[in-house]
Amino acid sequence: METKNINVFNQISRKIRCINNIFDYLGDGNIYTEKELEIGKIYTFKLANIESYGSMVFIEEIDNKYGYHDFLFEELEVYDDEILKEKYNHWLSEKLGQSLIDADEGRVKPTKEVFDKILNRIKQI
Repeated sequence: METKNINVFNQISRKIRCINNIFDYLGDGNIYTEKELEIGKIYTFKLANIESYGSMVFIEEIDNKYGYHDFLFEELEVYDDEILKEKYNHWLSEKLGQSLIDADEGRVKPTKEVFDKILNRIKQI
């Protein structure tokens, strides 16, 4: 299937279009507005990062420390969405693999241990 979703794995500078500047990120009715973005305007893609809170796009025209959610933009040309699916699967596999290595090597603490430390800290306050 073809898509215009932003390909965050393609880090080549290119033109993209803003398709929205209002969104309900958590689905809880809290509406966020990126007032500086103009719907329909063409921007220059600088780079993208995948963060815990979403895929973030950085554009040349507006300096924003955190970037903008990728779903606020679209590519100008359609492409095969299998490309994006394959890239996301590869990225996720790498992250999960690294998490297993971190756990095996003791760089990740069990949840109970973390919460016990938090509770002990709270009791000290």
